[in-house]
Amino acid sequence: MGLITDQLNSIIEGNHKDFGYNIPQLMFRTDFQVLDYLNGQTTYAKNGELNFNIGIDAGKPIMIVGKPGSGKTTFAIQLIHSIMKKYNESTMYYLDYEQSATETRVKNITGMSDDYYKEHVIMKKVGIYTETLLRLVKQVAKFKKDHEKELLVPNLEGALNEDGTIRKIMPPTFILVDSIASMKTADYQEGEELNSLTVHGRQAIINKDVINRCLQPCMESNIILVMINHVTTNMSMGVTPPEAQTRFLKNTESISGGVALLYLANLLLKIEAKEKLEEKDKYGIKGFISNVTVVKSRNTDAGKSATFVFNQMEGVDNDLSNFEYLKANNMIKGAGVGMYLDGFDQYKFRMSNLKEKLATVPEFRSAFDTILEETLKASLKVSSKLSHDNNDLDEEIIADETPEDVVLVENDNTEVTE
Repeated sequence: MGLITDQLNSIIEGNHKDFGYNIPQLMFRTDFQVLDYLNGQTTYAKNGELNFNIGIDAGKPIMIVGKPGSGKTTFAIQLIHSIMKKYNESTMYYLDYEQSATETRVKNITGMSDDYYKEHVIMKKVGIYTETLLRLVKQVAKFKKDHEKELLVPNLEGALNEDGTIRKIMPPTFILVDSIASMKTADYQEGEELNSLTVHGRQAIINKDVINRCLQPCMESNIILVMINHVTTNMSMGVTPPEAQTRFLKNTESISGGVALLYLANLLLKIEAKEKLEEKDKYGIKGFISNVTVVKSRNTDAGKSATFVFNQMEGVDNDLSNFEYLKANNMIKGAGVGMYLDGFDQYKFRMSNLKEKLATVPEFRSAFDTILEETLKASLKVSSKLSHDNNDLDEEIIADETPEDVVLVENDNTEVTE
């Protein structure tokens, strides 16, 4: 090896204090399989097999945006709990700036017991400000670093070290901010110009500074910051339509809290409420259907969108959401009382008994899960060429792995400004 690659790189690599260090990427799978693949990517192992990196990234911020009533907070709480429940030392700190959440609601949509809630959820409603978030991140990060040896546990995602052993991690800690629009500085209460542009501009600068300062401690200590934010109507249309804040947001839409938050988020999801559901409708539930769109991701192409079914009382219904995904990808055949999964015509079902059959017929559940996983995996293979670093890979293999019939991109925002 040369002088730089042998000696200088060794010095820099070994000096964490002055030059920092790297943390290998780890992604946590959620209970929402469709979301995991929406934000997923593929890479090739040395043996030529595909690795699927799916889910949400450890230690990196997520922003979930939408209009009021679109289900964004419910979605966030369920997403957090789906990972929390796998790790005994995982906790959610809920900063409820809007003062809209209740302990009962959190329990209803997650199935948490009273004891689990008391041990794993801390909700704050009063006396919290923008500065509270930064103090909380610093306190959690310091405690986790001070007790790192005691906290380290094997990751449950199957990630390995270079020597083939299971990589140990600090269990994920979640901080839910609800919402960015309601987060204000401590001196906001004393301001004399509460509705002025000056106040809002100053708050946007402070938001940027606080989130920026949270990035390093969050990554070091596996703190996942989940920020709820509002989509509002951009009133500054004028003669010339304004440029969209980012791709896959309409130029009539605006995100609260400052534009900087859009690029500080590692993953930005937009939830749009669509069709209203009543108990007399096909699913037999009271709720609504929402589109979840990846507005921005550092793992995959933005613009991917999928349908999620929300039960008003219980939150996202994952089985019905997965059914919608399979139906959109033409994996549901037949109609009425004679519907069946593509390739499994021995299992007939209808909408009124779909969930019952999934819960009581193991063979049907296995077939449903198998075809879902296969369809989701096929949706990611379009990115495998970009992820592969072996120039000797047969081009024919890449071509064969690019599906033409998998629907994961269904974005209808035609007013996008590049």
